[in-house]
Amino acid sequence: MNLTDVVAGHARLNLMVKDLTDEQARGDSALPGWTRGHVLTHIANVGYALARQVLHGTKFEMYDGGQAGRDAAIEAGAGRSAAELREDVLQSSAELEKVWADLGPWPSPKPTAQ
Repeated sequence: MNLTDVVAGHARLNLMVKDLTDEQARGDSALPGWTRGHVLTHIANVGYALARQVLHGTKFEMYDGGQAGRDAAIEAGAGRSAAELREDVLQSSAELEKVWADLGPWPSPKPTAQ
């Protein structure tokens, strides 16, 4: 995987949420107990967390407060409007792409022994 693959994946996700309605955002996802709003909030939050790790040059908890913080942040963001969810996903994708691009070329994966 390289940055081009990530950007292409973000583009597909952005197309999927482009016309998302509030009703659809509140609808069930394939994840038990999670709406699409939960999933989109989690995707956006992970993007921001990965970007922060690059900017700070270190690994740390993806969510402030560990698992409890993660659960609270997702729950707090899940009920937002489709427009707010969409904007959050777009912003986190753009931020992550920028910081990863600023790192320079990605190393090629090492071949695996067969």
